[in-house]
Amino acid sequence: NSIDVMLNTQYEFNDELSISPSLGYRTTSSTTDNKEADIKLGISSVYKLYDNKVGLDFDGYISQYDDVETYSRNFFKFKPYYQFNLSDFHFDFGMNLVFESDTLNGEKGSHFYPFFDFKYLVSEAIGLQLYGGLGGDMRRNTYQSFLKENLYLSDQLFINNTNELLNMYIGANSRLVDGLVLDLS
Repeated sequence: NSIDVMLNTQYEFNDELSISPSLGYRTTSSTTDNKEADIKLGISSVYKLYDNKVGLDFDGYISQYDDVETYSRNFFKFKPYYQFNLSDFHFDFGMNLVFESDTLNGEKGSHFYPFFDFKYLVSEAIGLQLYGGLGGDMRRNTYQSFLKENLYLSDQLFINNTNELLNMYIGANSRLVDGLVLDLS
C-alpha cells in the first residue's frame, strides 16, 4: 500500500528568475510489518543571464523506515549548475553535493560529484543532435523503490543509496516525424 501526496508551484519574476518549490509526503507499507514514510522538500531555481542560465536545485528527504526496528534515513542533495550556448553547442556543468545520514546502514557523510554535459545540433532540418556527458551522482533508494522491482521482498532489508562515482555517456538523436524521435546511446 502506498499514499503519495505532492504539492508543486512555480513563480516567475521579470522573465529572469524562476523558482519552483515542492512539498510532499509519502508512506509505503507491505503485507509484512515493514513500512516507510518520507517528507520531501524540493526547490528548483533558475536565473537567466542573457542566453545563459545559473541554477540551483535542492531535494531534501526526511525519512523513517520500520521493520523490526525504526531507522532514520535522511538525504539532502544540492545541485548548482551553469548552462551556456556557444554557436550550435549547449554546455551544462556543475556539481551534485549530497549529504546523507542513514541509521539503517550507518551511512553518514557528504559526497561531491562534478558533472559536465554537452549537446551539439548537427542539423535543425531533421533535428539531429549529438550529446554526451561525464559525472557522478548519489541515487536515493527506498523501500518503495525496492518494492517496485520485487513485490516479494524479505522482511529485513539492507537499503543502501547507490553511489554512482562516474558515469559517461554519448549518443545521438533525431526527429523522424512529429512526435517520434530516434535515440541511440
